[in-house]
Amino acid sequence: MPPSPACFKSVHSYRDELVNVGWIKIGQGAGGTVHGKTGQDIVVKVSEADAGYLAFVKFVSANASACLPRLNLIRDDQNWAVTHIERLNPLSSTGAAKVAAWWCNYMAAIKSNMALPEPVEWSTMAEALRSMAITNKWGFDMKEANAMERPDGTIVFTDPLY
Repeated sequence: MPPSPACFKSVHSYRDELVNVGWIKIGQGAGGTVHGKTGQDIVVKVSEADAGYLAFVKFVSANASACLPRLNLIRDDQNWAVTHIERLNPLSSTGAAKVAAWWCNYMAAIKSNMALPEPVEWSTMAEALRSMAITNKWGFDMKEANAMERPDGTIVFTDPLY
């Protein structure tokens, strides 16, 4: 298991400790870094003052769905947060094509005030997250860059609010 963030006063010291105990940086985005360790079934996301991501984490915690990641918010304060997330795989080419087609159809439906596309579960989650984004003036996208896959091929949206 990764070290507890409770013992650290800054995001930088916590990230340094993750690396010191073998958790390597495997991803980075605008609001944080993701660290993984061989043999672990979770990754650790360390984010800095990313209100959109924290709102997404809280949404996921309250709205379990196959298309959302399994996660636990370990630390949350004004300055930084730590989330343990199930380890997922990059999208396969089939998964990427499915997400791209759905996203294109979803955006067309929104713009034209038409029925939302299949899969319904994705569109339902998208509508709830889009509403949060509009209310809070955040960005929103559920395109391929914000999706991964479970080993069984289930597509999971990971970070659609920014």
